[in-house]
Amino acid sequence: MSRVFVAHDETLGRDVVVKVLASHLAEGLSVERFAREIRLAAALQEPHIVPVHAAGTTGDGLPYYTMPFVAGESLRARFASGRLPIVETIDILRDVATALEYAHARGIVHRDIKPENILLSGRTAVVTDFGIAKALEASKTHAPGATLTQAGMSIGTPAYMAPEQALGDVVDPRADLYAWGVLAYEALAGRHPFAGKTTAQALIAAHVVDIPASLAAQRADIPANVEAIVMRCLEKDPERRPASAGEVLAALTASAAAWATPPSSAAKVERSIAVLPFVNLSADVENEYFSDGLSDEIRNALAKLSGLRVMARGSSFAFKGRNLDVRSVGEQLGARFVLDGSVRKAGARVRITTQLVDAAEGHQLWSERYDRDMSDVFAMQDEITGAIRDALSERLLGIGVASPQLTPQIDAATYELYLRGRHMIEQRIWDPESGARIIEEVINRAPGYAPGYVQLAAAHAARIYYGVAAAADEWPTVRALAEKAVAIDPSIASAHFLLAEAAFHFEGDWERAARLFAHGLELDAPHLGVDSNYGQLYLTALGRFDEAVTLTTRVLELDPFNPTTHLRAIIPLYLGRQFDEAIRRCDRAIALWPDYAESHRWKGCSLLAMGRLEDSIDALGTAVRVSDRSTWALLNLGMALVAANRRDEARPIADELERRAEHRYVPQLALVLGPHCENPEDLDRVFQLLGEWCDERAWWTVMLGVDATFDWLRGDPRFQALVRRVGVPVVS
Repeated sequence: MSRVFVAHDETLGRDVVVKVLASHLAEGLSVERFAREIRLAAALQEPHIVPVHAAGTTGDGLPYYTMPFVAGESLRARFASGRLPIVETIDILRDVATALEYAHARGIVHRDIKPENILLSGRTAVVTDFGIAKALEASKTHAPGATLTQAGMSIGTPAYMAPEQALGDVVDPRADLYAWGVLAYEALAGRHPFAGKTTAQALIAAHVVDIPASLAAQRADIPANVEAIVMRCLEKDPERRPASAGEVLAALTASAAAWATPPSSAAKVERSIAVLPFVNLSADVENEYFSDGLSDEIRNALAKLSGLRVMARGSSFAFKGRNLDVRSVGEQLGARFVLDGSVRKAGARVRITTQLVDAAEGHQLWSERYDRDMSDVFAMQDEITGAIRDALSERLLGIGVASPQLTPQIDAATYELYLRGRHMIEQRIWDPESGARIIEEVINRAPGYAPGYVQLAAAHAARIYYGVAAAADEWPTVRALAEKAVAIDPSIASAHFLLAEAAFHFEGDWERAARLFAHGLELDAPHLGVDSNYGQLYLTALGRFDEAVTLTTRVLELDPFNPTTHLRAIIPLYLGRQFDEAIRRCDRAIALWPDYAESHRWKGCSLLAMGRLEDSIDALGTAVRVSDRSTWALLNLGMALVAANRRDEARPIADELERRAEHRYVPQLALVLGPHCENPEDLDRVFQLLGEWCDERAWWTVMLGVDATFDWLRGDPRFQALVRRVGVPVVS
């Protein structure tokens, strides 16, 4: 659109940029009108906008304008060095959104947002050519044939044009938001949303018709709220885009705060491997339970190799369904090696293809294809694990061999049933009944298979944790099933964890719980207790907050993309009264998983403990909404409303909980809200309900002595009597 020169302003002693319009654009322009519009653009004075200094015409009548010279590179040049880190990208996108918000508020639409017009100066991104497109359009004469499109061009760049802009419709600030969305997608994904379209016509057609692939499918570490705002900006209909650049900026600001200082370093460790979920290539999509289960079993077998650090399942499975380069996966997980593969199952035959990649170097170490009968599935798992062990040991690591494994006491058909039941439980962990029925059938068919008992015990424990069943109804079953598993296989760590939790929560046997936790951690050393509540609950209940934070943070390094692991790292911070850090961790989790209710709930509880009542109510209101009105979120919101002297709003919540208790189990603690709404000064009924709750041995009663939620009662002698009744030996 112009020829660009660097010149030296001798009067002021500075370098400037002179942009002279191309002759085909200058033809038919009103020079006076162009200069007048440029003066409007020159009024934009914002740190992220490169200002216009002056405008005029050359000796042969070509319009020009001048701008400051920006030392640095364009965003397009920065793209050439590879995909940008998340934090840097969010900072750049925030700067561009800030410039748009400022200009749009003053009635100026850029109309040509693209990487070439974003300049990087130090740590700041600045936008150039603001107002030029508007000046060109406004300066058109109406003489016959005198249009800006006479050379086959429209104002803007086809690769970044909003659909309405490409079609010649009226353009408003939402066209800039669309272009920002294209720019953001390209920066985050490392590719244009319509990569492969090479002509202007093809690009314009794609903007009007094609739906870009999800950003999450391109890169796993993109915060969910950032992905959401980018994809909204790419909506074809302007009405479906964000209302303003300010809305975009708010989403980015929240995400930047969460990502500014990660809670732990996921630095690459030489002896580390991530096992990605194997891709199901079977004709029946229902066979996904088998491909997931097989990759899980191989991961568990590798975890038993001495000296090898295996990334946790939750984070490895965060990459499921995402077509990502394994080098990128290794970088994001901090794993030197990545194992991935595919499964094709047809009747009694199964084909498994696997490869082991050195993610640091980007080359394949080993690959193999296995064609077997389902009856050989266990031998096939051992063969794959052994081949991987040999590939790592011989070439790089010198790791030890796997410890001898018990011969699985289960046939192939029942094992497949076990994988199906486990998959169903994992899909609905808060309501595991249908999957549990399948696991019960597995136990009946294979009474010597220990993992079946563990899986069923964990399903019963989940009913307690999610507040849908009374502890007295479930803990005896959990304990009996876990004891059966240990009797069959004493090395199964998760069974020891379940027994420890039963001793801790239900039996009040702190010393036995400590021994069982310690033994389970020893057996599960490769995962640092990822599947336990040891740091989250046991250490914090005893007031050993620093130890709990240290352990849960170390676990987070192995499992950085699992919302539950983030939660387990947040709770010790909250219970240890480190509210600012707890809120920061919550914000980070919310940036990754906006619909994970527990992050909003614990943020709200932390804000409530700090006395920030209105902020707390906002966070807890979100928790209620995204949790589909869970009991705990409703209780916390009601308590915050009472604390803010908004009892008329808390009363309907208390009524809802009381009605719920008429039809299904609701912890007595949740019913405290009712009398507290009626008269906050009359605590007799409150303490009666708390006493009944403690007698239930509900799983959270062990936190009575440390939970800040109860601080409003802590000075009452009746509360101290309840703490003594629970009996947890809190370290003072």
